[in-house]
Amino acid sequence: MNTTIDAGARTTSVQLRAIGCDHRVTAAGEVDPDLLRSTLSTRLAELDLAVSRFRADSELSRFNRLSREAYADGFVSVRMPVGTVFEQAMRAALRTARLTGGLVVPHLATQLAAAGYDDDLDIVRRRCDHAEVGATSGTSPVGPLPQVDDVRHEIVAAAGTELDLGSSAKAWCADELAADLADELGTGVLVSLGGDIATAGPPPDGGWAVDVEDWNSVVVQRISVTQAVTTSSTMVRRWTRGGQEQHHIIDPRTARPARTPWGQISAAAPDAVQANAATTAAVILGDDAPVWLEERGVPARLQARDGRCVHTGGWAAA
Repeated sequence: MNTTIDAGARTTSVQLRAIGCDHRVTAAGEVDPDLLRSTLSTRLAELDLAVSRFRADSELSRFNRLSREAYADGFVSVRMPVGTVFEQAMRAALRTARLTGGLVVPHLATQLAAAGYDDDLDIVRRRCDHAEVGATSGTSPVGPLPQVDDVRHEIVAAAGTELDLGSSAKAWCADELAADLADELGTGVLVSLGGDIATAGPPPDGGWAVDVEDWNSVVVQRISVTQAVTTSSTMVRRWTRGGQEQHHIIDPRTARPARTPWGQISAAAPDAVQANAATTAAVILGDDAPVWLEERGVPARLQARDGRCVHTGGWAAA
């Protein structure tokens, strides 16, 4: 999803590519772009060091190693103290699990690796494209939901549990960054982190103009945003494993990539964590997604791989 600013609007905007995604911060009025850029860069670096699945020195990687070792040594559970960023990102992930009734959970790293996504996506694609048909690894059942120890500030989980917070961590970071910048600058702010858009402070007249792009980078709709909007896609992070197309959204009910007709789903909500929870759950729900979204009053745009579109919750009027 691309952010488009009216050429006549008085705004300040900076862009940055990091952790494999494009990011953007836009503030209403004239503010110091170096402040926006340095703040964005710092927050992304902190998030990466806390929850990256592909950095050996991240807290998340250390937790996953500790969990594997605990399981191998016969322990039932594992716990590890974590910093503020990891803890808050984990709380956002647990909130997502509650919002979706367990459809979107943070402990599917083992299942994601079994589908072939255990390294940088370019490496995964090169390696898996040459995998033999039928070589897809088996999957592990999904265990109990991890928890946060509020007193000790520790993550607690069943031994062997491996975490992947990618579904909600960027959305949480977008919410936090937008709120903090709006408070510091005293103006409206839009933050877009890899397609997860959060806003805070007074928006421009008529709202922030946001272009919704499909997986071919074709603009399919322009909407006015005053809160948050996110997009989940099964068409961007794709690779071949054992002769079969795979994607990165795991259905915890099957422990495999979700079987879904939807190539892309966008949804609006009061904050990016809620919007991301809705879009990810809707991908997993497949044909049942429109009813699930309507029952919760979520404005959403669902685009099937064949181009068919469905709107819920008043999205068409956006």
